[in-house]
Amino acid sequence: MPALALDGMVASDALLSAFDVGDIGTEALLFQTGYLTIRRVERRRGRAFYRLGYPNREVRQSLNESLLNRLAGRAPERTEQACRLADLLEANDWAGLETLLRAMFAGIPYQWHTRNDIAAYEGYYASLFYSLFAMAGLDVAAEDSGSRGRVDMAVRTGDGVYLIEFKVAE
Repeated sequence: MPALALDGMVASDALLSAFDVGDIGTEALLFQTGYLTIRRVERRRGRAFYRLGYPNREVRQSLNESLLNRLAGRAPERTEQACRLADLLEANDWAGLETLLRAMFAGIPYQWHTRNDIAAYEGYYASLFYSLFAMAGLDVAAEDSGSRGRVDMAVRTGDGVYLIEFKVAE
């Protein structure tokens, strides 16, 4: 269950024109509600494909704040944590960052992941981190691929790039 990489995703006509309310993909719904927009049209073998992205930084942050609050609860506390996260990351304060992330995960009610197997998937944790970093206004790329492989998440700040790999262990 990989994290949902929305910014820069490629969509087809079929995805963007889906209107079956009972069976609509997340990406199509986000496009149709304005959370994603067409960045550019790419022609491939006579077909049009659409490179999607957030219309602006405010929409990106707002969507990820909503997702984080749904995934982790306690909205005012999460907003403060997101702001603190960016400060700690830019200061390379690893001890402070670990303390903050442990506090965030400790605040998620155990019932949310004990009655199902979502905690067994790294995508759950990747989604939490993605939403937290994006809500903080950081430049985040999920499932970032290159010629040598893929990294679960890359976070770019003014001073550097942080690569994050998620592993779920028993």
